[in-house]
Amino acid sequence: MTRGKLFIALLLCLLALPAPAQQNVREPDLRSKMAAARDVLEKERRIVLAGEMNLTDEERDKFWQLFNEYIQDRQKVNDVRVDVIIRYSETYRTMTNEIAKSLIDDRFRYEREMVKLREKYLKRLRRILPETKVARFFQVESKMDAALDYNLAASIPVIQDPPAR
Repeated sequence: MTRGKLFIALLLCLLALPAPAQQNVREPDLRSKMAAARDVLEKERRIVLAGEMNLTDEERDKFWQLFNEYIQDRQKVNDVRVDVIIRYSETYRTMTNEIAKSLIDDRFRYEREMVKLREKYLKRLRRILPETKVARFFQVESKMDAALDYNLAASIPVIQDPPAR
């Protein structure tokens, strides 16, 4: 089994936990579960990247130093996404148009911030890696994010219309 397939298998097992919107849990409990999941995913992300990047000795130190900064910044942006998921889990049964608007606005804010973050690190990666390795980094990141997005989408119920008044 390749490292990529191992990552996907671990991710699927991790995400097989009950979906946030499908359980009646307190926010701190859900936040702690999501923090634990994020820690596992970050470690797996490092393992997959280490196997895929083919870094030289000279590139390795610079890359991992920059990657550590990237992960810290990425976690801040992901906090917006986590907040949206938690708010959705608390309100999806009693959804109003106002809550739905707030959730979608914040989701788009998350997406804009993620694009800005990637563009910031694209410039920095280009200073330390050849273009093929920069492209590989973003390709591997994209694949890992797509797997996560797919599993999140599959586990979170579709929003319903607000109750009739």
